[in-house]
This record gives sequence, structure tokens and C-alpha cells, in this order.
Amino acid sequence: MPSLEGAAAANGITTQAPPVRPSGCVRHRAGNSWECCWKQVGSSPGELRFDAPGALFSVFFHALEAPRSARVRVQILPLEALPDPVSAGPERSERSRGMKYELFYWPTIQGRGEFVRLALEAAGADYVDVARGPEEAGAGVPALMQILDSRAISCPPFAPPFLRAGDFLIAQTANILLFLGPRHGLAPDDEAGRLWVHQLQLTLADLVQEVHDTHHPIAGGLYYEDQRKEARRRASEFLRSRGPKFLAYFEHVLERNPKEDQYLVGSSLTYCDLSLFQVVAGLRYAFPRAVAQYERDYHRVFGLYERIGQIPRVATYLASDRRIPFNKEGIFRHYEELDLKA
Repeated sequence: MPSLEGAAAANGITTQAPPVRPSGCVRHRAGNSWECCWKQVGSSPGELRFDAPGALFSVFFHALEAPRSARVRVQILPLEALPDPVSAGPERSERSRGMKYELFYWPTIQGRGEFVRLALEAAGADYVDVARGPEEAGAGVPALMQILDSRAISCPPFAPPFLRAGDFLIAQTANILLFLGPRHGLAPDDEAGRLWVHQLQLTLADLVQEVHDTHHPIAGGLYYEDQRKEARRRASEFLRSRGPKFLAYFEHVLERNPKEDQYLVGSSLTYCDLSLFQVVAGLRYAFPRAVAQYERDYHRVFGLYERIGQIPRVATYLASDRRIPFNKEGIFRHYEELDLKA
């Protein structure tokens, strides 16, 4: 009996990298419905995703318990009817069921808290952004400061973001994501894979710090206007050398991924994909002229950025008022004089 891939090839459909984690998931490009024979690969729902002119569609199939192979009629569904990659399979841990998270971060900026927000949103997790809530309800910035000022916490956070998850109070962006990833299908199942994703996240944290230092190279406590000369010099060096070095690294990571270049790690979405998306979004805002040049050299990185932005839950979040706009208070700030010359 021919495999799903063989039947696809016989129908003129080319296989691409799997877009989601479930076993047997295959990505195709096609223009209409089709029928094929395939071998059972598991009992979890799978997905076939492909691009058609002017629209993104997806084809769904279900592995059967018996017999071991079956003829399946697949149906094209519109994008809005699709589940998200992180919720399409069985990867969500039982430990996350029914848990409501409390995220504590400054309410007027994306900052380092946005990397956590993106992961929670992509996972469809139940969470509240505490400092953005009303003070009369016990939320707002006073609730955040109460934790920072508390002397009763044995493992206190140094600064936001921090996340309350049941009895845990977890600080540092990469540490929070290391906790959330396995619980919401945003990290590999094996230890080596989880460490690799964490390593990439720490590298992104280094990049984020260097972006911050383009506009505050002397001290975070000084105004930009007090260090403008130094900022111009630092930004020039970043755009000429350091920024491209980081982007080239992630371009190579995508290129060397043995599961093809759709994701940084493996064949499904992880939290470092979401974080790289956020970094690219921030660079596009802060340095639009420089990024226009980078796009030609790092097409895999910018291709990932485009794909992540089309994930339904991510796209919904980006279009909502939960997504704080970029501004001149966060990490990614646009100052015309710091971008490349026109």
C-alpha cells in the first residue's frame, strides 16, 4: 500500500516541512481535495497544510485504529477553522490543565515580558497580565511592587517579568519559558532538545540586551538625550557588525536544522521561534532601513517571522489590544538618527 507521501507525489503534491508536532503530519502544496491510501502512523489528529493562490488552507486527516492502512478522503478547510500548531496534538502536559497563570510585568511596554506573553498566547494558556488590571481589584502596578518589596518571599525576583504558577514564583524571561515550554507543547520532549531551545533563548536574550544598549549605551538611568552621541556610535556598530552576526547565526541554525528550515528546532513550533519573531518585529520597528537590507541576506529568519505571524492565535493576539504597540519606553525604540542613512 503506498504511503501518504507516495500518494501525494502521485497526485502532483510536493512535500514540505511538517508545520506541527503530531505524528504523521505532512505539509503539502495543492489546489484541491484529493484521495489517497496511507499507512497508519498513530491515533492522534494530524494536519496537512499548504498554500493556495491568495489563501492559506489546511487538510486534516485522522489515523485509524484498524486496519493498518485505509483510503481516506481529505477535506480542505479555511484558515480560520484551523487549530493552532501548539494545540493540534497531544503534546500539552496534564500538569498545565486548569492552571491559571499570573504574569507580572510593566503595563505600558512590551519589553522582556512580551516574550512570555507570546508564549502564553500561542499556547492558548489561561493567564492574567496583573499590572494591566485595575488597582481597585488588587491588580495594577501596586500588585507587582508588593511582590518586589516583600520580605516574606524566600526566593524573590530581582525584577519583572515574573510568573506565578500555582506555588511557583518564577523570574527571568528564559527561565519562565523553560518552565512553560514543556507544559504547553512549546519545547521538545527530550532533555537535549529542551536544552538546545533554552540555549537559543539565552542567545536571543544577549541580542535583546545589545539592542537596548543602542539607545542607552552609558546607563539605563540616564535619558536618551544625555547619551545621544554615544548612542549613535553604539547603534552604528550594532547595525554594521553585531546585529548581522546574530542574524547570521540564527540563519545558520535554521539552515542546519535536520528537520528542514521551517523552525529553529525540530519540526514544530517552540518558544524560541516566537522569541525570534519578537526580535525581528522589534528590529523592523527600531531600524526599518537597516532591516530592509537584512531581509536580502537572512531570508530564512525573515521567512520564519512571516510564518509565525500567520499562526491563528498569534495573529489574533497581534491584532488585539492585548498587544502593546512598540513605543519609546521599551527595548526596541525608533530614533531616526540611529538607523542607517537613507
